[in-house]
Amino acid sequence: MKIGYYYHICVVKKNNQIYLPSFLSVFFDELAKHVDKLFLFLHEATTESQIISADSCICSDNIIWVNMGKKTPAWHRSIFANLIIKRHNKYFNKLDALIIRGPSPLAPYFKNSDNLKYKLVYMLVSDYKKGAEMIPVNNLRNLLVKNYVLHNDKKFKESLRNSLLIVNSTEIYNNHKHLSKSIFELRTTTLRNKDFYKRENSNLVNPIKILFTGRIVFQKGLINLIDCLNYSEKEGVKLELHIVGWEDSENKPFEKYLKTYAKSLNIKSQIIFHGLKSVGEELNAMYRMADIYVLPSHHEGFPRTIWEAMANSLPVISTNVGSIPIYLKNKLNALLVEPKDSDSLFKAIKLMVSDQKLRTSLVENSFQLVSNHTLEIQTKKIIEIISKGLKSIDNTD
Repeated sequence: MKIGYYYHICVVKKNNQIYLPSFLSVFFDELAKHVDKLFLFLHEATTESQIISADSCICSDNIIWVNMGKKTPAWHRSIFANLIIKRHNKYFNKLDALIIRGPSPLAPYFKNSDNLKYKLVYMLVSDYKKGAEMIPVNNLRNLLVKNYVLHNDKKFKESLRNSLLIVNSTEIYNNHKHLSKSIFELRTTTLRNKDFYKRENSNLVNPIKILFTGRIVFQKGLINLIDCLNYSEKEGVKLELHIVGWEDSENKPFEKYLKTYAKSLNIKSQIIFHGLKSVGEELNAMYRMADIYVLPSHHEGFPRTIWEAMANSLPVISTNVGSIPIYLKNKLNALLVEPKDSDSLFKAIKLMVSDQKLRTSLVENSFQLVSNHTLEIQTKKIIEIISKGLKSIDNTD
């Protein structure tokens, strides 16, 4: 079987090897084990941030990179989408299926190609419309961005009709099930069997290390976490915040804002920015160093970082947004709080710190839960879904 995969991510090629962000490279290497050839239709890295984020080398020798060109602005890719896609028809002709990870600016336009009529598989990991609702319309630029995102989302939803869909959360499933009868839910993961780690005990030693991993953006609720550090100073709880992740802008404006905010509260020394860490040993070391994992997002699908924390025996505190409360139950395998509520978040942190029995129970329950969500299992399921699903759609068209 020959499979293609498109996403708006960027590739760095050096010494004839393909480098990608590690969360994708481990996925592609595992997916490649189940196919004859895997064609990656990905953009070429040109900016410093794109080059830095491509931190992990592809190992499989049956993976071929098809250069989709430089990653131009989203509106530019939308306008010239048909031209960009048509340029690679010779590769599309070789495929049994093409996975489109979306939403993405180019994603709505692949269905225009006759070469791909019965080959498209859409893998949905988020919802543009949800993101657009979070954009404040306080200037002309934001208004234009919001309108563009909503327009692209509408076109994308149209392209999904009667297609084979794989979604990574119950929320996305429920929002898209009216578009196709061939829709399957499969949760995103980066975990391999070798990534699991069982801790000897759950004792805490001051300062208690709080860990956040992911994109450094306002919507992740990092300001609420800094508020919790401020509260801890007043209540005599020793906390230290470790932030692992990246910011899309090379100037890191939000990281600078967080540092300024922490400085104004006289707690800047309690916050450590570690930058981007590769999925696998590097990132696992951060989870194993920490005492508690906290994800105070304002909105989410279901983040893979929660699975990563649980696989490393780290107790989890999260906001009850998106699909998180569907998969996780409060005080069973995580502590769940309302988003944008620093007071409730700090109460959850205090409870986690003070109640060792609760921590131990959460870790044991979550470790058992996540053991069924590995790359080895998920990639095999993806190929099974594609093999059966495309035949079903072809026969009913």
